[in-house]
Amino acid sequence: MRSIDGIVCVAIGQDPGYPEQHILFGENMGSGTGIYQAFESNGFTPFQNMRRASRGGRQLLQRPYFRAARLAHLSLRIIDVPEEVDCLQAPFVVLKSHPDDPVHLLIGAYVEGRPGMACDPGAFLRDNGLVPIPTLERAEYIASEVYRHGSFAHYASFRLQYLR
Repeated sequence: MRSIDGIVCVAIGQDPGYPEQHILFGENMGSGTGIYQAFESNGFTPFQNMRRASRGGRQLLQRPYFRAARLAHLSLRIIDVPEEVDCLQAPFVVLKSHPDDPVHLLIGAYVEGRPGMACDPGAFLRDNGLVPIPTLERAEYIASEVYRHGSFAHYASFRLQYLR
């Protein structure tokens, strides 16, 4: 099991005519020019400390897409094999990945009135307002559909607590 605990920045952005997105950001691991990088593409690396997270949030707000940024403590417990599922506690997310792509997309619950996924029964966490999956049974179903459509799926417990 892989455990990730740390500070992330939740940046809220919206293109005209589309629902808002809540995008998680952590430490830049070598992409772009800022000190931030999307959490789903940086290997799930949170910021090193609160000061860097605050600075990353200020940098994100300089981009016209984002209208708000909040700091939060994130706790993510990822299992690699289904036999470890008893180590997890609700709520859950499903990690969707492809072998040739370093990005791991976080999937949460489908939320009425928010974008879902074309074929899968969940919704990308950034699109559903960061709403996780409430039950293991639902997470298992979403993971089975992700896998059925040709992607890898892992379970994780997910906790996000805003700091300010």
